[in-house]
Amino acid sequence: MMLTASRWIQLRESQTFWDDYTDIDVEFDSRRFDYAKFNSMKNREKKKEYLLPIDIRVQLGLFRLNMKNSKEALNHFQFLLEFSVSEVSDLYHKVGTELESSGLYEEALQFLGPLSEDAQEYNTIELIMIIARCLRETEDFESAKAAYQWLLEREPDNLEIKVNLAEVCFYLNELDTTSRFMLEHKKKKTKMTHFRKETRH
Repeated sequence: MMLTASRWIQLRESQTFWDDYTDIDVEFDSRRFDYAKFNSMKNREKKKEYLLPIDIRVQLGLFRLNMKNSKEALNHFQFLLEFSVSEVSDLYHKVGTELESSGLYEEALQFLGPLSEDAQEYNTIELIMIIARCLRETEDFESAKAAYQWLLEREPDNLEIKVNLAEVCFYLNELDTTSRFMLEHKKKKTKMTHFRKETRH
């Protein structure tokens, strides 16, 4: 439906042959020049509009991502990087968080990193938690450690942050720090268990 509507807006509704390419959206970028059916059209058809507004392109990319077609989704998302974060911070946030949810951690950082630096309204605890997870999953443990330390300064009683920081320190062979945080986590867990038992009686 989105593809058909885009063609209709661009006065290309007769170009239904693009529907044969169900897993790729080549008509909306320079790849269309590699297809014989496009090249066989008259010049007036070739000169029509083919590019998409960035918000529509992002929606199409998210559709592809939800269909597990990450390669085509990433092709769409690359166009977003041509825009500054200040122009489309909401799209950077949407794409970055969706990529992280899909396990594409390195790709997510392309959008979340600039967002945390250039868009103050998005530079939140929640965003830095996501960035830290991406850094950990991509084995950038030094950067992940810095992110978790930043988080811990702001939420010193957050056990999830402490456990994640302990894990990162373990991979950095900082075993004393790992032991300290894990011991603290164990004590907190034991304390909560005793509290629950007492409240039952």
